This record gives sequence, C-alpha cells and structure tokens, in this order.
Amino acid sequence: MFSANRQKLKPLFGAVLVLGLVGASCSRISAPGQTGGEPGTGGGSTGGAFESGAAHGHTAIQLTSLVPGADKLRVEWKSRGFEDFEDFDGAVALFIGSDVSTLFDGQPEDVDLERGLHIFSGLNTETEYFVGLALAPDSGDPLTPAGPVLSARTGQPFYADPNADYFGADGLSPETAWPAVFLAVFSASLDGGGNVWLAGGSFAAAEIQLRPGVHIYGGFPADFDLRRRSTKIHPTLLPGMPGKSVLKIEAGLALQRVDGLTILGGGGAINGIDLDRTPAQLSGLTIEGCSRGLRLRASAISNVTAVTLVDCIARENNLEGLSLEGPYSVSIEGCSFLSNGQEGLEFGPWIAPAGARVNLTVKDSDFAGNGHEGLDVDLEASPGGGTGGVFEILIEDCEFEQNAEDGCLVDIDYETSPSWRAEIVVRGSRARANRLSGFSFDIDSHAEVLLQRLSSTANGQDGIEITSESHAGLVLVSASALVGNLGQGVHTLAGQVGVALSHCLLAGNGGAGLKNELARATAASCAAHLQTNPFGTARLRGSLDLAGDTEAFTCAALEYRTVLNVSGDELVLDSPLQSALGLATEVAADEVVRLATEAAGARVTVMPMPSAVPLPTRLAIFAGTDSVSEDYEPRPGSALEDAGMAPSSGSALDAGPCGSPQGGAPGTSGLVPIPLFRVTSMEPAWGRPIDMGAVLVVRFAGGTPDPSQLAAGLRVFDASGNTWPVSAEMRAGELLISPPVGGWSAGDGIELHSTLLSSEGGLALIPITLPVGSH
Repeated sequence: MFSANRQKLKPLFGAVLVLGLVGASCSRISAPGQTGGEPGTGGGSTGGAFESGAAHGHTAIQLTSLVPGADKLRVEWKSRGFEDFEDFDGAVALFIGSDVSTLFDGQPEDVDLERGLHIFSGLNTETEYFVGLALAPDSGDPLTPAGPVLSARTGQPFYADPNADYFGADGLSPETAWPAVFLAVFSASLDGGGNVWLAGGSFAAAEIQLRPGVHIYGGFPADFDLRRRSTKIHPTLLPGMPGKSVLKIEAGLALQRVDGLTILGGGGAINGIDLDRTPAQLSGLTIEGCSRGLRLRASAISNVTAVTLVDCIARENNLEGLSLEGPYSVSIEGCSFLSNGQEGLEFGPWIAPAGARVNLTVKDSDFAGNGHEGLDVDLEASPGGGTGGVFEILIEDCEFEQNAEDGCLVDIDYETSPSWRAEIVVRGSRARANRLSGFSFDIDSHAEVLLQRLSSTANGQDGIEITSESHAGLVLVSASALVGNLGQGVHTLAGQVGVALSHCLLAGNGGAGLKNELARATAASCAAHLQTNPFGTARLRGSLDLAGDTEAFTCAALEYRTVLNVSGDELVLDSPLQSALGLATEVAADEVVRLATEAAGARVTVMPMPSAVPLPTRLAIFAGTDSVSEDYEPRPGSALEDAGMAPSSGSALDAGPCGSPQGGAPGTSGLVPIPLFRVTSMEPAWGRPIDMGAVLVVRFAGGTPDPSQLAAGLRVFDASGNTWPVSAEMRAGELLISPPVGGWSAGDGIELHSTLLSSEGGLALIPITLPVGSH
C-alpha cells in the first residue's frame, strides 16, 4: 500500500465488505440481457445508486471505471446476478495502492458496496494508483483477487465542453473549457501529458488523435463535479467523419486510458477506435455505427502489447465489433458485442512471437446477433520459426447467442510450427441458437483444451464441434450439457484429436449425442436422455442412457422435435408429438413458457407464438404449465444416483453434470470459479499405438497427483470391462503407469478418479477415462 497519504486514508482502512454469494444449483441458466448503457450513452455504470447488471444466470462483481482528479479517484463497480445483499455471507474487498505488485497485501477499504461507487480524496497528485477487488466464497475464506485491476494517474485535469465558447478558452478550468476535444488533448500533450475531462453533450464530428500520456474521461456535468459524473445522465458523444477513425491512439510504450464515451460512426466512420501497438485501458465505452468498432493492429510483431477492455459495448458496426491482428495480450470483462455485421470479436491472425506468451481472457461478456461468429480467434506463429510461443485462452461466464455462424470459434493455424502450443480453457459459458455450432474448435497442433460447465443448446449444427488434422491430442469436456441441438451434441470430425467426456449430459439432439468419426472417444459418468445414438463408439465407464426417464432429473423435457416451418399460427414439426396439449413448450431454448393450445399430428399451436423463429430449430415439451427451466439435479432415488464411474474403494459418483466434484449449473462458473485440476495429455498420445511393455505417461495442469492417492484413484480396465489395480509412480510432475502383467492389450483403458488429489492444494481431479493404444 502507498504511504504518503496514509494519515488521511487511515479511517478508510480495516473493514471488508461482507456479502453472500449466489449459490449455483444445477438448473439451466436463464437467457442473457444486454449489459451497459442504453443507446446513445456510455457503457459504464450510472454511479450514484447501485445498479445490478442484466441477470442471465451469471454472477459477477467487477470494477467498471476509475477516474482521476487532482488528488482524488472515483472508482465504480457493478454487479450481475444479485437482487439484494441482505442474506449474503461471502466477502468482497476493495484495495487501493500505488504498487500493483503489492496491491492486495494491504488492508482493504471500507466502502458502501451497494452504492456502486466511492471517491478517494486527499491522495498524492501526479501519482499512479491501482484499484482492485478481491472476493471470497464464504466470509471465512481467504480473499482472492477477481476481475480487472484498473489504474489511473492523479493530476489537475484539462477540460472540454461541447457547449463552451472558443473566446477565452484555455482548458484549465470548467469556466474556460475548450469546445473541442482535440484542443484539450493538444493542451495536455504540450504540458507533458495529463487527464482530459469531457462534459456531456455531442462534440463536433472529428478525427481525434490521442497523444502519448494523455487520457480521456467523459460523462461529466457542466460544472465538472466528480461526484455527479454519470455516463448515462451526462453522456459524452463523439461523432465520426466519413472515411475517418473517430479516435486514433498513436503507437507508444506508455499506457493510454479512455473511459466513459459514446462513439458514433454514423455508418461512415472507418473505425471507432484505431489502436496501433499501444497499451490501453478502455472502459465504459459504447461504439456503434462504424465500419469497425475497435481496430487493434501491430505494425511490428516482436513485442506483445497489453490491452484491457472493461464494461464496453460494440454494436451495430458494419464489420467487426473488435478486430485484432498481431501480438497482443487482451483482457475483456463485462463487455457486449452485439449485432455487428461480421464477427462480434475477431482475432486474426493473433500472433505469439517466438519465445513469448500472449493471453486472451474474456469474462462475463455477451456475443449476440452478429453476422458471422460471435467470437473468432485464429492462432498463428510469428514468421521465421525459432523458440515456440504460447497462446493462453480463458473464456469464462460468457454468452454466445443467435450469431449467424458459430457462437465461439477457436482455430489453431500454427500446424507448420510444431514448437508453438496453446492452453485453452472455456468454462461456465452458454451458446444458444447460433446458426452453426455453439462451440467450435479446430485443434490442428499442440494444445491443452478443457471445456467445463458449458451449456450448448438449440444450435443449428453441433453443440460442440472439434476438428483436427494429423496431430494427436485430447479435448476434455466436463460437467457440460449439450441439449437440443439440430446436429450432434459433441462431434469430432476427421482428425486425430479425441474427446473425453466427464459427467456430461447429452439430450434431445437431432443427430447423435456423441459422434466421433475417426479419433477415439471416452465417456465417464455421463448421461443421455431422449437421445438417438447417445454415445457413438465411445468407451463407456459409469455412463448410462436414461431412455426417456424424465423422472431422473428435477426437471427435464418430455419430448424434443424439430420445428421445420411456421404456417400461420402453427409450428410445423418433423414428426407428431406424443403429448403436448395444455403443456409448457419452449422454442429454440429461449426460456419462454409457451402453452400448447392445439396439437394435431405434426402441427402445434403455442401461445404466445414466437415473433421470430430461427428455422429450423428445436421444440421442447415439459410437464406442467409454468416452467421450461431444466434442473439437472437427480431426484431422490434417481437412476443417476451412484451410477457414475466407481473408484476401487468408496462410493461411485452420480452420473451427469451435477455429479462431478467440479460440477454445478452448466453455463455458469459461479461468482468465484474454483481452480481446476485435470489431465492435459498422455504419451503415447491419445489414439497412438503403444508397445505391450511400454510405460504410459500422463500429464496434468492445475497441480500434480499426491503419490499417496495413486492406489485408490487409478485403475486399468480391459476390453471386457474387468478392472484391476496398476503400478504407477510420480516422477518430475508426470504420472508413469506401468503395463499390467502380460502387457497392454487391445481395448485397455485407464480410469483416473476424483479421489486423486493435487499435492499443491488438495484439489480433486476431474474424473476421466483414457484409452490405451490405438484400438
């Protein structure tokens, strides 16, 4: 913590904001809503009274804005998924400091969380400060840093007001504010840099060059009172000019900050923000009506540029909401990419320089109604070869809904550069009613891939699609629900990357539940419901087909059908319903209760009729009349209970998403996502031949198994399902499994159970079944 103004800040120290966390049941999450401001306002929170973000099953508390004055800081935050704070028993703490490396070492600040903002006064001027939040799932648990850490530099601001007069203007006071943004930016630049405060209102159309060391903050009232700043009450509008960018950020080494603006392209501006090789912190922005919302480029690829986006909206731009090329590390939190003409977010090519690591973190963000993919990330190596680079991707608690192609696409294009690799985790996210697949992964080279607690429903093709080429590997899918897609629930196309399902649900998909066309597949502790060809040719361990046993779940659909067409007030189906009249139905997993008022053959009338139906799509029928929200918790006495893969000692886990030690409601990770301990690869690789007497090597992420747990958590099984203990040891962080007596045989496999705990923190392993060899 900083010390210069310690005496002035001391009364604020010493208390933690105590509030409870919303518990996640195993029910399906609700539909998303738009976050941020209304049209014509900035994306930031209102300030003043606390405002909760749109509830769509995710819970989040995150910083959204940090605005500096001469000796003050105004910090704002918002919540998503909370209704009130009376019964909460978790903890949230706010930290401030001048050294980011020790930010969370000091005492937290005492502020009113429900207010949504706090102003720190009496700070050192011309000083950089950092602010961050830390969360604990229960009040007695340790605090964990969460969300973005925002920074700002205090200093006397320069002022600009669209209603100001040029006569007598110098930008040094509210009374002498500049009437144009570029004049305030130029004045600050001549002074060696500084903060520019912009009053609400619409400035004249211009292309603004943001110079190094100058930071822009909008949303101020005419008197520039920091206490009354609000991007909704006082929106700052920056209109663009045809053929120009609205805001250009020049290349430089210093961090540039932009907060609280609405950028309006008017259909003619090329880019809302054009950034080249400049670190940036962008918050509380709305960008609409441009060719591209945000354009990030790098004319040189030797260095990695860091960019943070918080609480921003990119919508209704002609091309991409955000377009990136080059070596960037990007953090995106609480943002929305809506109704853009092409991709909501496109990284292509996203480059990892030789010997470097680049990161993409996307949390609590929405991608909806875009003309191509919601999110499209193409990974490429830097030219020239050399020491390999690393891509690290974390997509968490995001929504991909009604995009014209895939909801979320990650495409590895560095197959000719084998020393490059990727670490990919997608968790707690939902894909619904996208025209192609919900989640799509092209794994053409070295990668560790974990898909955990996903919900993928009513997509036009597959819930999860995995493609690959000659490189062998595995994708682990855990505690996920693949339900009501027109194609397969999980589909591995031609290639050598296999899939291991763990505690997943495959239900009501128009094709197979799991279809593995070439690479091998396994399913451990999974369940299928109303599903044709539920598991394909996968090796099954503790997995079952419920064969329409709706009573196994707290709430699940009775039937699924494909809606082929709409004729007047009737939905035309692919086959007749068995029972629907008077029951609740759901179209395209939209979570709207529509009562079936008439049903004849393959036609049904529902009330209310959907105003727009993405044809073809899936129809689900539920028991009762008042709910279409699935809850995948097993009922008492359910066939799912104790039906999962059983360790050599102890009880079997329940099958399905809620039976996983890391499980919960598919489609959300919870306010404080738990760390994950999992298998990442094996040697020989997945599906590759193995010599009879060879040692099998298994590698992990999130820890390494406690050697004392190996006997209880590890078993070999043969082609007939017989199991026996195995000889194994840990060496240099790897698990070495010796062949059974007589050597490995065709059809052998390995069970790794959740009783295997990490020696680095006691985390339970995500249960998994591994095939041995190529048969």
